[in-house]
Amino acid sequence: MGLSDEWPLGWEDDAYPRTGMVTGSPADGGFIDRTGQSWRMRVLDTALLVGVAIFLGAWVSIDEMLLRRLVMNVGVGIVFLGWVWQSLTTRCPHCRYRVMFHAYEKYSSLDWLLRARAMRSCPKCGYDPD
Repeated sequence: MGLSDEWPLGWEDDAYPRTGMVTGSPADGGFIDRTGQSWRMRVLDTALLVGVAIFLGAWVSIDEMLLRRLVMNVGVGIVFLGWVWQSLTTRCPHCRYRVMFHAYEKYSSLDWLLRARAMRSCPKCGYDPD
């Protein structure tokens, strides 16, 4: 029994049901985009960039250790709050299911974002915005 039999990682070797998933790319206009929630993904991207910039800026330019740690923690907090907010607010408009939690539960840490963007319908109720 090989590794691919124990832990499916590819698009085609997925052990989870294909409900709500496509084999195309997220650029084709997935569930999140078609329900008008793609701006939430951009908020997450912005929080990530701002938080990492604050973190790295503090690491490089602040010499006083306590202040450096405080500012670095602010950067980490911005990233964390952006991620939590986006996770809680990206929902199916029909059943209010938090679709990002589905992606976190079912897919690897390297794969969840791409798969969440590629969803074609709600994984819980099957709602398709088309």
